[in-house]
Amino acid sequence: MPKKTKKQKIISQYRKKLKMIQQTNQVPTPAIVLNTPPNDIEHPITKEQPQALSKEDASLVFFFKSDLKKSLALIFFMIALEFFLYFATIKNYLKLF
Repeated sequence: MPKKTKKQKIISQYRKKLKMIQQTNQVPTPAIVLNTPPNDIEHPITKEQPQALSKEDASLVFFFKSDLKKSLALIFFMIALEFFLYFATIKNYLKLF
């Protein structure tokens, strides 16, 4: 296949530009249609009542709360122990080797 000459390259670029211009001119602008719902139709507003927890859900909530309390107590104890050891080593009450 022979190579393109400079003239052929210019002509092909010109064709591409023309094609692009024609495509942009052919794109129609979308028509704006406003659909408004009729006002005579009223939608009743109902308030949903909270569902009662089943026994299984109630037990899960109870176990979650009890586990949370135990975890918080354990965390508090560990932090208090860290403070005690920190201040005890500063004052040399505990001689750690």
